[in-house]
Amino acid sequence: MNVIVTLDNSITAGGGHAIYTTLQKDAEHTEREKLILLCPDGDLATWASEFVTVQTVPHSLGKRKTVERLWQLLVHNPEVTSVHIHGVSLLIPFVTKSIFTKRFRIEYTEHLYTKAYLTWKVTARMLVQYILYFFMIRYCSHVYCVSRAVQECVTGVFLFPRQKTSVVYNVIPYYGGTRKTHQRRERVTLIAVGALQEVKNHEQLVAIVSTLPENYHLEIIGDGERRDTIEKMITDRKLGNRVRLRGRVPHEEVMQLLQEADIFCSTSHTESFGFAIAEAMSVGLPVIAFRVGGIPEVITHGKDGLLIAGKSSSAFAAAIKKLGEDPELRQEMGENGVAAVKKFQESSR
Repeated sequence: MNVIVTLDNSITAGGGHAIYTTLQKDAEHTEREKLILLCPDGDLATWASEFVTVQTVPHSLGKRKTVERLWQLLVHNPEVTSVHIHGVSLLIPFVTKSIFTKRFRIEYTEHLYTKAYLTWKVTARMLVQYILYFFMIRYCSHVYCVSRAVQECVTGVFLFPRQKTSVVYNVIPYYGGTRKTHQRRERVTLIAVGALQEVKNHEQLVAIVSTLPENYHLEIIGDGERRDTIEKMITDRKLGNRVRLRGRVPHEEVMQLLQEADIFCSTSHTESFGFAIAEAMSVGLPVIAFRVGGIPEVITHGKDGLLIAGKSSSAFAAAIKKLGEDPELRQEMGENGVAAVKKFQESSR
């Protein structure tokens, strides 16, 4: 019996949708009772129950209790032979516990780590976790990486055998709505989608917008611990009428807001893949992003977006103005982006 375990509970997140697609494909070749998903309750569990057996725990338990409850569900099934883990928050405790049971083979999907992610600042803060990860990952029979950038980190930094890894890109939902038609208009709307966390670096994007002409506006979708800092920055720079924090919104509304925008902007310090970037491309938005992590595997510079080297604010601002002043170029890049992301919509594990 094969089991997939994750802390994701939403199909609209990159990891959640990848798991859902995995289950959908695996269900074509596996008897329903031989494939189980263990996860917190949510729409991922609801959707996945169409294909496989799903066992859930309350999503409100908190991470530590959720991990423990998921482990109890796993070990109470004596027929489990293979476990596929998603996320480092599960990998370390599950491998630690399984060392003493030795009942099942463990596979793992890495969604996070790239060399760009492992800065000295982050490494100093997470050193104990990285050391544990270095040893625990060696108990995995195979590691799936969501980009080549992730694979290079797993094999080059954590020294996991390359022959035991595979690159399997995230699968983005097929967008069946109307594609963006770019027109020249007085207001140019920029949009960013992502949790308000340090790694997403929204502060730099807000600072960039403050240097642009007043007809450039920014919509930021997402929430997180950096919200107060970003709100203060917006107030201090008198950008309240040009920069809007929308918080978390339903996925359908996110897609509508992407459709209404002109340019997608990502100033993330790194991305393992760039799920939000790929979704923006699927509706016909050109993307401007830093050349970091797995982003260059999604965007082809000059064809469906613009990649900025060196995290330069001035270069990023110049790229925004270049696209903002040229709706024909936005249209061309947007159409190229729709074609480019088809390979992620068609991918399967």
